[in-house]
Amino acid sequence: MKIKPSKSRSISVLKGVHTDLQFFIGDNPFPTVLEQPVKSLGRRYDASLNDKDQVKQLCIKAGLQVIDTTQLPGKLNTIREEPAGPTTRLEDAGRHW
Repeated sequence: MKIKPSKSRSISVLKGVHTDLQFFIGDNPFPTVLEQPVKSLGRRYDASLNDKDQVKQLCIKAGLQVIDTTQLPGKLNTIREEPAGPTTRLEDAGRHW
């Protein structure tokens, strides 16, 4: 079985820092994760090695699925009322007279 550089990705990390080291098979270079991110098992792996962006995307996707499953028609589907909590400390304390 031959390794195909076009279908592979490389990343080089030295002491927690990305380095610009390029890997080759013969004369063919492996593309780095910085150039072409990898998508595997529904997750996207890029050079940042950080999951914050993926978590944001999952939250957005979950929110859109909730909006999509509501029984409201048309424009009302996107204008949903959320339960509003106290926004300031004074509102949280309430009136005491």
